[in-house]
Amino acid sequence: MAVVAAAVEVVDWLRTEISKVDEQHGGGEWRLYVGRGLAIANLAFWSFNLFGFLLPLYLPKAFKKYYSEGYKGKEIQHITTPSCDLK
Repeated sequence: MAVVAAAVEVVDWLRTEISKVDEQHGGGEWRLYVGRGLAIANLAFWSFNLFGFLLPLYLPKAFKKYYSEGYKGKEIQHITTPSCDLK
């Protein structure tokens, strides 16, 4: 789920860039607009990557593999212990 973690970081970056309205910047006002534009473009890219590509293509494949007959994934094996008759 690295894509989700990256999307969270991009949203945090976007909040940081938008909240820099009253702070002093070394690059001037254009730096603020460029930073906001980059943050929004990055968020759009990662959102499309997650919701337009990864989930629609790989989630159905994963469900099909998981719910198909004969799936031999990591199954829990039940351990039976012999009963002890203490008389």
